[in-house]
Amino acid sequence: MKRFINTLTAIAVSFIILPAAHAEQLIYGVQIEQLEHRYSDNQSNVLAWDGDALIGTDELKFVLRSEGEFETKTDTLESMETQARLQKPISTFFDAVAGVRVDTPDGPDRVHGVLGFHGLAPQWFEIDADLFISKNPSFRFEAEYEALITNY
Repeated sequence: MKRFINTLTAIAVSFIILPAAHAEQLIYGVQIEQLEHRYSDNQSNVLAWDGDALIGTDELKFVLRSEGEFETKTDTLESMETQARLQKPISTFFDAVAGVRVDTPDGPDRVHGVLGFHGLAPQWFEIDADLFISKNPSFRFEAEYEALITNY
């Protein structure tokens, strides 16, 4: 936990030190991709979420992402992944990503370093590719496409 707090402190200090971050207007936002409450026949009720919040400029953004599931009947957290990331543009439509990922509840390999890229590919495909660095490294690739139901 101390390592996580030190990382967040370093990210906050980088906003103060980097002069490019002060030259542009500050932007911020919240995006919720998923927020649902699931009921099932076996008496389990699950609250699931997936979203992110960002603050920064076009040149440097701090993004806090969270995804998880909470069992409301037993008040237990089934799973949660939280990421603190810095995003910096590397091209017109893609950002390089670096940060920290923390998984809960308790278990092995809960803290990972994150390296990757995020952006908009041709034909409006949203791409997110992340390499998670720890004792057991892993890779995640996500591609999303939002199809319109009508032409209007």
